[in-house]
Amino acid sequence: MQKYSVGVVGPVEVGKTAWLRRLIGGNFTRTYSPTTETIVYDRCIVTNYGPVTIAFYDFPGTSIPAFPLDAMVFIFTKETLCDLPRWCQMLAATTANTPIAIAINKCDLRYGKLLPRDDFVLHSCLHPAGGIHFVSARNDEVEQPIVALLRIILRKPDLCIPHPMPRATPPE
Repeated sequence: MQKYSVGVVGPVEVGKTAWLRRLIGGNFTRTYSPTTETIVYDRCIVTNYGPVTIAFYDFPGTSIPAFPLDAMVFIFTKETLCDLPRWCQMLAATTANTPIAIAINKCDLRYGKLLPRDDFVLHSCLHPAGGIHFVSARNDEVEQPIVALLRIILRKPDLCIPHPMPRATPPE
């Protein structure tokens, strides 16, 4: 089974680690603990094409990956969406040919709804191959960016995963 690498990046306090832990382990926690170093979470995801192993790289909010990855998820919130063009510019060298999905986290919160100007910022910055997804670490709306990226990486446009995705115990 081949292993793929997916980097998770975005501004500080947007819920990158909470989203990742929800994706790989299932539990949401309200406790905020800043990520100070890159953490790698391995996860086997069963798809309709069989199992796929992904190494998720959880980068601290100020870090930019210095090595190539198979795919990237940019995580933002409505409040940090204005930073998206700057992040795209900073990551341009690393992500030149890398499939990207943008996840707007905390979309379940009332203040998390996008306004027309936010939508303009989002679409004027780039057109990510992996699409734009509205997610929340508080519920099961976490898998769409990964499914979209796996479809690109594996070149299987009809790839899907069971919903809800079976949960495994996250690494400590």
